[in-house]
Amino acid sequence: MINTVGKAYFGAHETKATVNVGTRSDSNVGNGSTQVKKNVKVGEKSYQIFPWGMNNKKPNEMMDLLASNSDLINLLEARKDFLFGAGIGVFEQTFDKGTEILTPIETEKYKKLHDFVQKNDLSEFNESAGCHIVDTANLFTNVSIEKDKVPLITAIDPLLCRADKDLKLGAVQNYLISGEWASNSQKDIIVTPSLKLDTDLSKQGEYIMHVKRTQTGQFYYSYATWWPVQKAISIANRLWDFHINGLDTQYNAANIVRVASEYFSKFGAEYEGGEDAFREEFWENVDSLLSGEQGSNRMLADECAVGPDGKLTPYIEIVPVERGIKGDEYLKLYEIVMLAISNASSILSNIAGVSNGKVMGGSGSELRVSAEFQQQYRTPRERQMILRVLNRKIKPLLELPNNVVFAYKNIILQTLDVNPTGTQKTTSNAS
Repeated sequence: MINTVGKAYFGAHETKATVNVGTRSDSNVGNGSTQVKKNVKVGEKSYQIFPWGMNNKKPNEMMDLLASNSDLINLLEARKDFLFGAGIGVFEQTFDKGTEILTPIETEKYKKLHDFVQKNDLSEFNESAGCHIVDTANLFTNVSIEKDKVPLITAIDPLLCRADKDLKLGAVQNYLISGEWASNSQKDIIVTPSLKLDTDLSKQGEYIMHVKRTQTGQFYYSYATWWPVQKAISIANRLWDFHINGLDTQYNAANIVRVASEYFSKFGAEYEGGEDAFREEFWENVDSLLSGEQGSNRMLADECAVGPDGKLTPYIEIVPVERGIKGDEYLKLYEIVMLAISNASSILSNIAGVSNGKVMGGSGSELRVSAEFQQQYRTPRERQMILRVLNRKIKPLLELPNNVVFAYKNIILQTLDVNPTGTQKTTSNAS
């Protein structure tokens, strides 16, 4: 039932709304009886976290899946490299006839800024933040504020973070930090307030600023663009498993072995242990032979009788079973799977570098243009997520002028006759 609750936050602004914001649910978690409700106790107070995935293990499971496929790792590492660019710098922002100009400044010009850069490794923060955004589409930043000291920032691994389900004005109030969400019990949980729009930044304390990719229906957590392609990743992994097994068996296990029943009665009678023991050992030996154990004899001997027609009458006959899928078909399937994974990773296909040349290709100039396009047009949203932490929350604490901003430095490839270094750095994404 919809209730009037007054003011609520829907995005960046406070607004009036008639919606029971406490009933929000992420679509990747589920509702009603199918939703896992997790209650944890910290000290004397109980909290109900909003689970991330049906079993509260969604990001953990996806990281395990990522670790199982080297091609996907390669694609996501490429995305992180493009996102990182040449790092984050501090710039003076001016405008010339409507064109934004960003000029690098010396941090010593502003004492608090200089102290902040000295105490916080912006390169490490940029790398960690970009990694978490690409892997999970969520960035949890711990902001530590002490009186008369510069703030300290740390990008926290998303696997450690869960949101408090108790929403007020449509915003998460607290985040709970634990290294054991994937287990049935959690210890040493840390409760940290959310750094919200109305947080008084002059107050000391530890805060969590959660920035995530905006997605319809995802109120607590976002999901990475590659998460929906997990079935294709599983297919790719199974293809490798098939060929590993095929190499172990020399692709020779698919046979029908026909043995005359009188073979066992004739030779088993003379065998120590009798016919049953002879039969069991015979089949074990055949299985070992056809499984391709290294160093084993690849010949199966059959002493045959001669029938009335003068032809051999075999006791044993091995009939190969024709396989339905050939090697070329597996290769084509793998190419289709890799293309699906490449598309899901948001990397342009000709710079993906995940196949035998049919995905990656083009001249050097084409690759350069694609690389610059990837950096200029496929990274801004994610860069804005990282810069939002610095320009919206950290910058006011450093008492910087409005025209001093944090921004990204891009890498632009050039020919050696134009620039002997082969590269040029530009800036972007200052807001």
